[in-house]
Amino acid sequence: HCHLCRANLAKDIADIKESNNVTEAKQIYVMGKHASYIDEAGNQKLRSLSSLSIDTFEQMKGDPMYSFFRHAFLELGSVVEGEELGKFDGRPVAEYADTLVLDLFALNK
Repeated sequence: HCHLCRANLAKDIADIKESNNVTEAKQIYVMGKHASYIDEAGNQKLRSLSSLSIDTFEQMKGDPMYSFFRHAFLELGSVVEGEELGKFDGRPVAEYADTLVLDLFALNK
């Protein structure tokens, strides 16, 4: 089940890479396209690449590299950019990877 979801996320990556339309590529990243799953309520949903970053804190909080980057973006957000503690580009610092990808999409409009 999980390996099929990963394979389908790879299809999303391929579609993003092959797209010449930034809006379409961003939609695939944020909403998902190929990787469906069944949630706790029994509803079929799409897993997106974006959700891997947004929903990852509980799984990754003990990982040294995740913690390193999270703390680096905490410092960047609060000290360098003067944002509210715990924020980076106006979003929770735990979502730094998603924030960076969305920033890159915004640069390519």
